[in-house]
Amino acid sequence: MAQAKGIDLGLDRQTDRVELTASASMLHELVANLVDNALRYTPPKGMVTVSVRRVGELVILRVEDNGPGIPAADRTRVFERFCRLAEDDSSGCGLGLSIVQEVALSLGAEVQLSDPATGTGLVVTLAFPTSPR
Repeated sequence: MAQAKGIDLGLDRQTDRVELTASASMLHELVANLVDNALRYTPPKGMVTVSVRRVGELVILRVEDNGPGIPAADRTRVFERFCRLAEDDSSGCGLGLSIVQEVALSLGAEVQLSDPATGTGLVVTLAFPTSPR
C-alpha cells in the first residue's frame, strides 16, 4: 500500500535490542492495524514512521503519519467498534483502533493519540511494560 501511494514508510529504532514479553501474534495484529490505518489515511506522497524505543521500564511504540489526523474531541470515540468519523471516506469498517485498544489492554499497554510536533497527522503512542503485569 505504501509503494502504491508513494508513501515514505520508515522505521526508526534504537540500536540497542528492545525486548518485550508478549504474544508475537498479538503484537503483529496491533502493529498491522496501526500501520494499515496510517497508510490508509495518509495522502499520496505522504510519510508514515514507526519507531520503537526503550524508555526506563517501558517500551514505546509510536506510529506517526501526516494524514488528516483525528480531532481531539473524537479521540476517545475512535476506540469504539465500528466507529467511523463523518468525514471518513476510506474503505475500512471502523475496527482498527478498537482492535489496537483491546490488544494493548490485554498486554498491559496504554494507548495515546496526539498531534505531531509540526503539521497535520496523528501520533499513536503505545507504552508497554517491559515485564508482564
